[in-house]
Amino acid sequence: MEDWKAIEGYEGLYEVSSLGRVRSLSRNVMLKNKREGVVRKLKGKIIKQHRDSRGSWFVNLNNYGLKRKSVHALVAAAFLGPTPEGMEICHGDLGRDCHFVSNLSFKTHKQNMNEDRERDGTMCRGETHPSAKLTENDVLYIRKKGIKHRKELSEQFKVSLSTIYDIVKKRSWTHV
Repeated sequence: MEDWKAIEGYEGLYEVSSLGRVRSLSRNVMLKNKREGVVRKLKGKIIKQHRDSRGSWFVNLNNYGLKRKSVHALVAAAFLGPTPEGMEICHGDLGRDCHFVSNLSFKTHKQNMNEDRERDGTMCRGETHPSAKLTENDVLYIRKKGIKHRKELSEQFKVSLSTIYDIVKKRSWTHV
């Protein structure tokens, strides 16, 4: 179910939903140009979202001055509260294009970056590391054989004895 809450600083003008949509509210506006004193009726509508050069979604809000506001920041402020010090808004498993309140949380920058890299497949570890000499299957085989066979394993896979030892003791390749 979609819940709507007022946007702080824009109460009575705009609302944000728990599903990441932003809407303007129907209202009467007093014009401040040549036709001063004329009242114009504005009909409420869903606001179009735009993507910036970094891929983040934003909307333009107007309260006698246009302001660009990040959609995920509006959702988080309305439904999760203010961002704690040292934390940032983090998108969950559904990615950065989903602004559902259930997909947002507060985490440290390091936590945010690690989760994003792992989800997007850009984590540089294991087989994806440019200097990797082993595969995950090799690592499983080495762990199965154990430390007793590390000399023959190091020759077989052309890695050092300490590398074999670290793999068996789970000091390296910890994700496998």
